Amino acid sequence: IDIKEDLRAEITAPISREISTAIPAQSDQVIYPHYDTDVSRSSRQAYGDALHIMTQFYPDIIVLDAEVSNSTYAQHSDESKFVEMFIAEQNMIGVSTGLSLAGKKPFASTFAGFLTRAYDQIRMAQYNTPKMVLVGTHCGVSIGADGFSQMALQDIGFMRGIFDSVIVYPSDAYSTLKLTEQVYLHQGLSYMRLTRAEVPLIYSPDEVFVIGGSKTLYSSEVDEYTLIGAGITLYECLKAYDILKERGIRVRVIDLYSIQPLDTATLHQSARETKALIVVEDHHSAGGIAEAIRTELSDVRIAIHSLAVSQTPRSGTPEELLTFEKIDAQAIVQQVDTIKQSL
Repeated sequence: IDIKEDLRAEITAPISREISTAIPAQSDQVIYPHYDTDVSRSSRQAYGDALHIMTQFYPDIIVLDAEVSNSTYAQHSDESKFVEMFIAEQNMIGVSTGLSLAGKKPFASTFAGFLTRAYDQIRMAQYNTPKMVLVGTHCGVSIGADGFSQMALQDIGFMRGIFDSVIVYPSDAYSTLKLTEQVYLHQGLSYMRLTRAEVPLIYSPDEVFVIGGSKTLYSSEVDEYTLIGAGITLYECLKAYDILKERGIRVRVIDLYSIQPLDTATLHQSARETKALIVVEDHHSAGGIAEAIRTELSDVRIAIHSLAVSQTPRSGTPEELLTFEKIDAQAIVQQVDTIKQSL
C-alpha cells in the first residue's frame, strides 16, 4: 500500500493502551458549504464535500477507499489523510479496524454492493468494538444503467445484523453533510448508505440531524396514511404526496434517515394517528427498512405495507427501474388506492 511517509509514522507508532473513549467535541470552526437553492447534488458528492472539510479540522480521520474514490468522492479528503486500498475490500476493513484500535477514526468507502465481499471482516470487526465508519455508495436499483452486478440490495440487512451498529441513509446534500459528522462523532461502528443520483435539495443548511432521529416533512391532523421513505425513495414519497393532495387525500411524509436506531417515538405517533404505514425502499424487503419497523412496532396493531425491490433488476434509467420495481410515486399512489378500497 502506498502510504504517505508522515501517515506511516503515525500508524507504526507504539499504540497507547489508554486510548480515550470520550466523545470528540464538534469543532466550531467547521463551516460547511452552502449550495445554491436550485442545485442538484448527490449524497455521494456531498460526502466528498464533508470529507474535504472534516479532514482539515478532525486530525484523527483517515479515509480509505477500494479504488473507486472518483465515484465515492472519497478523493476529496485531505490528500495526506487518504489511503488507496485498491480492489481489496477485505483488506480495507481489516486495516480500518486496526486504525480504529490505534486511536484513529477511519472512513472506509466503496460501492455498497462491494462491501459484501468483506462481510466476514465486518462481522469480526464488531467484536473489537471499533470506532469506524463504513460508507457504501451506489445503492439500490436507482443507480440505473450500471446493472444488477453493481446494485446493493441486501446491505441494510447485513449491517442491521452487526451488533450495536448504526445505519444512516441521508437523502439530500445537507442531510449528508450533517450525518457524515454525526457518524464521525459516534463512538462505535457506523454505516452510511449513499445514492448515486443527483437530486434537489430538501433541507436548509441549518437543519439538525441526529442518529436515531427522523424528519416529518408533511403532517396534519387529518392525515389518513403515513408514507415512509429514505434516500432516493423519499423523493418518490414527496411526488406521491403532491398527487394525493390534489385528489383530496392527506398523507404524512417521513424521512427515516436513521435506520438503526429508529426514531421510535415518531413511528409510534404515526401508528396512533394514521390508518396505515407505507414503507418505500430501494432495497430487498428481507432485512430492509419495513422489516425493521415491523420489529419495532410489533406490539402495535397497524397495517405496515412494504414497497421494495421484488423483481430481478435490469439495466435502464433510474426512473425506469424505480417504476419497474414499483417503488416510484405512481406505485405509492396505487398502494394508497388499494388500501382505501380494502377498508
